Amino acid sequence: MMKRKGVEGIIAVVLLLMMTVAIAGAAFVWLTKMQKGIQDDVTKQQEEMKKKASSSLIIDAAWTTAIGSPMHIMLRNNGQYTYTSGEIDNIEIHYNGIPRGKLVTVFDENAIARPCVGNALAPGESCEAVSILATNSFPWTGGAGWEFTLMLLEPTTEASITKSCRMSRTTQKTC
Repeated sequence: MMKRKGVEGIIAVVLLLMMTVAIAGAAFVWLTKMQKGIQDDVTKQQEEMKKKASSSLIIDAAWTTAIGSPMHIMLRNNGQYTYTSGEIDNIEIHYNGIPRGKLVTVFDENAIARPCVGNALAPGESCEAVSILATNSFPWTGGAGWEFTLMLLEPTTEASITKSCRMSRTTQKTC
């Protein structure tokens, strides 16, 4: 009769090696997926930081055509980031420290050359917004000593601008 003790040992070693290779392969796949996820998150965060660092908005002017008429503002992109129409429309408006809504709900462009609402704003470009004469509007009441502060905040890039104006005479229509 032949003894097969050596064969059983070889089979046991082969089985242990196969289990070790399978566990190592599973661990490799899991670590690769985890590393890819971390790299994607870091890349996304870098893109968002770059967007925020290269964004800048300026209110070039605020004016009215007559006392008690709607307020006009000239908004300019002074940064390197191109704002989408959605980002421009969702700019938050604060008037004298009170939140008034989004640009798209507070300003309405009728017959102006380059309206802000509904348009993208590339670096160096300007646009005009005209307040709606309604609850959320900013009628230019005027009068010597009258003042206002208009703050705009773009939530995606966190670009923030403030324009303060103090009227020095009753008929002043621009600042």
